[in-house]
Amino acid sequence: MRYLTHICGVMALAAGLAAAEDFPLDYRTFTADEVAGFPRSSGLQAVLRRTKPLELFSEPPATSSCPLYGQFLAEATNGASFCFRLDESRGTGQGYDRLIIDLNRNGDLADDPIVPPAAAPRTPLPLPENREEMFFGPIAMPAARPLVYFAQCHLYNRQLLSQPAGQEPYFGQLRLKAGWCLEAAVSLKGIRQKVGVVDNNGNLLLSQPWHLRPSAASHQADWDIGAGDCFLQRPANSSRVGNQLFTTECSLYPFTPECSPFGSILYFGAKPWRIALSADAKQLHVEPWSGSLAELVVQPHGKQVRSLSLAWENPPGQWQLIKPNVRKGRALIPPGNYRLYGCLVEGKAGLFHQLRASAFDRSLQNSFRAESGKVSAIFCGAPLEIKVAANWQLPEPSEPANSRPALKPFPSGRVLRINAKAVGAGGETYSAWGVGQDYDRDPQHRVFIIRSQDGKEVASGNLEFG
Repeated sequence: MRYLTHICGVMALAAGLAAAEDFPLDYRTFTADEVAGFPRSSGLQAVLRRTKPLELFSEPPATSSCPLYGQFLAEATNGASFCFRLDESRGTGQGYDRLIIDLNRNGDLADDPIVPPAAAPRTPLPLPENREEMFFGPIAMPAARPLVYFAQCHLYNRQLLSQPAGQEPYFGQLRLKAGWCLEAAVSLKGIRQKVGVVDNNGNLLLSQPWHLRPSAASHQADWDIGAGDCFLQRPANSSRVGNQLFTTECSLYPFTPECSPFGSILYFGAKPWRIALSADAKQLHVEPWSGSLAELVVQPHGKQVRSLSLAWENPPGQWQLIKPNVRKGRALIPPGNYRLYGCLVEGKAGLFHQLRASAFDRSLQNSFRAESGKVSAIFCGAPLEIKVAANWQLPEPSEPANSRPALKPFPSGRVLRINAKAVGAGGETYSAWGVGQDYDRDPQHRVFIIRSQDGKEVASGNLEFG
């Protein structure tokens, strides 16, 4: 797998049998190939545009007739923005291979270094026909300690770049991803692991938890959690951070077995431990959970659920994301109010025939209260139901019907938009899939066939965009 290897055979820890300990944190960097394997949802995102940001008043001449611009709005800079430009050094249409970021934030790209392209991942997945991927770095961000970052770019619908000025369809995004972490060698009652802390959201800050935030569709009682940083766990004797799972487009980074959302709780074995970074970020403080616990049972097929992410209300009115260690469909969790945020399920039919799928849940359907010393149930996972919705529409003026294979026009000039989703037992929606021995491949493209009432085939194609 492509990020951090799974930890097997760890012992359950008895609370109170181990004293609190502090472990020194070391600075380490990732290779470009390792960072390229991080999921697309990690990092700080900037949308690609043809319009130059107002903050940018000077730049060297561009070779491409269609340079692309954007801005990273980083909390670490008190709202100031890093502007950037993508250019094609070999000429228009030959590929975006030159990135300049206004690192000194003076509005002038002429005095900033060109970020070199980085090598492509060793095992890249095939991309859809209308998407290109580029990777740049390393980028040394200005800080007291050199912080290494990389930039991952996804460009969509290149053919739309020739549209008249004034129209700004979605061209894609550039994400700033951390190429460094702080890591400690942790030894707790026979368990020896390396625990890292990563700037998962790429905002140049560390130790930010995941926080609940209202959904844009608040009238539907939806909710969401803003992305924070992550803990990474791997065996103490492991030097690699490769994890093939992350070669899939996994939008649910903290749900994988090797990664947990940053917060006040981290699992070592079956039970939670309290964990914190020192104020100077030089030590990792770990102490056993001293309170009582509740038992959680995953239904109806809990043994297929590989990991859970739960929103936990602690203290009252505030929610944090935790990832309990699920074993055979059961987990131990602190008492309190909970909501299911996401899960990862796994199915196997032989060494080379296995599948993982991750899901999210932003409704209030899977809310429950866990009582100390009692058993609570949560529903998620199989059986999965495929739900399909379709409607006829006219092509958008900024999006020609032939720009997407699934939107092939019919004689009437209309296009048929089809959306399909897999929904689990708790109402969660599955959006990322990995198959194969290392879960490093996408399943084959989903296809659709539409037949009339008399059985005549009306249309068919691949479902690649929903």
